[in-house]
Amino acid sequence: MLECRNALEDLVLVEAQSQYERLREDWRSQVHLNEIAAYALNRLPPMYATTRGGWLQLRKKAEAEMKTQVEQTVRRALLAVRRDVLREASPLPEGELDAELIALGTLQTLFQSRSLLWRDVPRFLHDKLMESKLRRAVSYTYMTPSQRYAREVKDYIKRSKGMPNRNVVAAVVPVDQTRPPASPREFTNVLEKIVQAIAERQLQRIPAEAASRLNIYEIMAYALNRLPPMYASSEQGLKQQRYRAKVELSGRIGEVLREAIIKVAKSPLRGTQPLLQATAIAERDFALQALREMLGRDDISLENVGEVVRDALQQAETGNLSWQSQPSSSWYAPY
Repeated sequence: MLECRNALEDLVLVEAQSQYERLREDWRSQVHLNEIAAYALNRLPPMYATTRGGWLQLRKKAEAEMKTQVEQTVRRALLAVRRDVLREASPLPEGELDAELIALGTLQTLFQSRSLLWRDVPRFLHDKLMESKLRRAVSYTYMTPSQRYAREVKDYIKRSKGMPNRNVVAAVVPVDQTRPPASPREFTNVLEKIVQAIAERQLQRIPAEAASRLNIYEIMAYALNRLPPMYASSEQGLKQQRYRAKVELSGRIGEVLREAIIKVAKSPLRGTQPLLQATAIAERDFALQALREMLGRDDISLENVGEVVRDALQQAETGNLSWQSQPSSSWYAPY
């Protein structure tokens, strides 16, 4: 949920990825990155924020005060996740995942840039495709005529049979094919939707004029920071956490939300920049349209952009990609 986010998620995911990469190969095949992150987040205090300033403040606080705690919790998760009751082979239903976070996280992994923003995506892709084009041109220049002919025949056979280029795959995705790719946030705090639904019902019971002045995401953040996190990374874990929330927290959630409504009504946040705002939406839409123009594909969407970019990077290495290499001013965000 982009309007209300736990500032610890990014830190835990990065630390989980770092420790995961140091595991022995046989261990990697037995655990999944998102299971590690979900396990750790369930054992760390939540830090939800609804504004950019609040999120950055909590992020800095976590980096300064919780670095050791995050490292130790992730380390325990690595040892326990294989026998964690929340683990299940079936992934979370797509409706439980945030498509925007998944798409941007996939692009960050492909471009190896954790700080990548939507506004940067067209430029990053154009630069990567140009690098592939120049590498092929240089390698082609230094071939003998017979080598060049053999290369052309080999490329033709691959194109006709649809054979993947192994060198490209190794350059774009992890070499170790037994491990899952670095998957961005394929976990969720089950309480987010539950708290939102109950908050909406409670707001309907107060006068409309008073309710219109309250920001539901501020109310949710207040409540979620006072409730135990219930992250899940699988369909089975999702069901179990929902059941736990119903049995263990149904009364507590309503109580905390009433406190939150009173608190927010007394001191609402004013003049602050929300996490999700018009500029962020415009940057995302701009990036998707720029990719459609660059790759000549009108079907690029939030749901398939990661797969499309991954395929484009692979095809560019073999010279099989048809794309608009001439930079367009519309590919560079005016923000």
